[in-house]
Amino acid sequence: MTQAAWTRDGRPVDAASIPGAEWEALKQVAQLGDFVMPCCKAPAVLKTSINGLPFFAHLSDECSTAPETKWHKSGKAAVMAALTGMGIENRDEVPGRSPSGDKWEADVLFS
Repeated sequence: MTQAAWTRDGRPVDAASIPGAEWEALKQVAQLGDFVMPCCKAPAVLKTSINGLPFFAHLSDECSTAPETKWHKSGKAAVMAALTGMGIENRDEVPGRSPSGDKWEADVLFS
């Protein structure tokens, strides 16, 4: 999941800069291959999170060419440590499904 992708002709796209109604319309007309993921050039799918945020996702379940960076892992560890320090239960890499059935995975899930 990322807010950035590339068009088939190599132009960068920032999902966050596209107004909601325009994003929803784009989701309806976009065809497979119109957008690709920046990490591996795999086809990107346009989605909207359950919180209403637009983003791009891999067509398949995972990207084997883009492992988590050390900065990403460090950031998750820092978030988890802070939550634990506040007495908030948390877990990492928790899978789930949206009400519409789309798969997601939380880097850090807390309650």
